[in-house]
Amino acid sequence: LKRMDYSHIKASSPGLVKIQSTTLGSAASEIDLDSTFSDYRVHLFVIHEMTPATDNVQPCLRVKMNGSIYAPGSNEYGTYSEAGAQASTQFLLSHSGVGNNTSGSTIFEDYSGHFYLVGHEVNRRVRIWGGASHGDNGSDKKGFAFGGGVNASETYVVQGVRLFFSSGNINSCTFTHYGVTN
Repeated sequence: LKRMDYSHIKASSPGLVKIQSTTLGSAASEIDLDSTFSDYRVHLFVIHEMTPATDNVQPCLRVKMNGSIYAPGSNEYGTYSEAGAQASTQFLLSHSGVGNNTSGSTIFEDYSGHFYLVGHEVNRRVRIWGGASHGDNGSDKKGFAFGGGVNASETYVVQGVRLFFSSGNINSCTFTHYGVTN
């Protein structure tokens, strides 16, 4: 009877591995996270307290492929929520506008949420799904789930993501990228 040497077996358990995070120190038109996506099949992104400079704007996302942000002239991104299907030139991470704390209320109207990204490999379609909440420009609270995909060329791999508002700058935000282990 031989004994097995277990010292060479690497223990692994499901969880999250932080890849990168950025917190805005001053207003910016967008936040880019460029990462190696090949180490994980599933990626989680967390958006915390994203506040717009312009009132009543939608948070948006685009993917980076083949060295540049994929910004098609036609509606290649599709996002779906309880508001229905929305074809656009970017993922729409909310079906309603986010307030910028100018409604006269002392309640913050920022956006916080998360989304998963899969299909970033060659010959796959990029897909996202997630949920978020925020205050609109009347300080009414909004919460929703969303999902979607992009009809980008399957011959490219995702190399990063860009977070931005439909108009104006991002005044504040923490944007974090995790790899999901299984």
